[in-house]
Amino acid sequence: MKCDILCFILLLSVFSARADEDQPTSNLVRFEKLFSLMASETDSFFNIKSHSSVLIQGSAQQTSAGWFFRSSLIQFLQNEVERIVWQNPQDVDCMLEFQVPETSVQYTKVNHDGVERKVSATASLVFKIGNEISASQTFKKSLLDTIKINDLQQIENSLYPFTIGEKPESGAWQKWLEPGLLIGLSAGIIYMFYSFRSK
Repeated sequence: MKCDILCFILLLSVFSARADEDQPTSNLVRFEKLFSLMASETDSFFNIKSHSSVLIQGSAQQTSAGWFFRSSLIQFLQNEVERIVWQNPQDVDCMLEFQVPETSVQYTKVNHDGVERKVSATASLVFKIGNEISASQTFKKSLLDTIKINDLQQIENSLYPFTIGEKPESGAWQKWLEPGLLIGLSAGIIYMFYSFRSK
């Protein structure tokens, strides 16, 4: 009896692990990974870790891509800088201003049940020491992967509009299939109506 229960639990864990592997990562998780890579490049480019404190400024509503980019910057810099400020500038060594002017999610059909997903973002940053602009840089990054076309609904999140992409178009023949069937069916019904009426 104990062996049966143990085997059942083992099988259940194997199947649940396989189900988790089949689930694609959401667009939000892909953006978080992208912003984490950009935060690392930001630190390398501006050499922020050579300063003891930094003010991070940028307009970022909680549902915007900017908010997630700012969170990635703070999370990355926490281990590099003694003090990170993001609201009131008080005796900080430097200031990092950011904008995330562009994000996009694009789907390109690669076969009958798969699409290539491209998650892209652009971040513009200005690094100031005192009131002087020390450097500025724009980072553009993209991540590509392939997912099943049936998973498109579950990887997007309507709370975060930047995670929603334009669905891939159907093939040329599929575009004309429905109207063609409708016209053919209508013509058939009209023909049958007049042919039965004439008898």
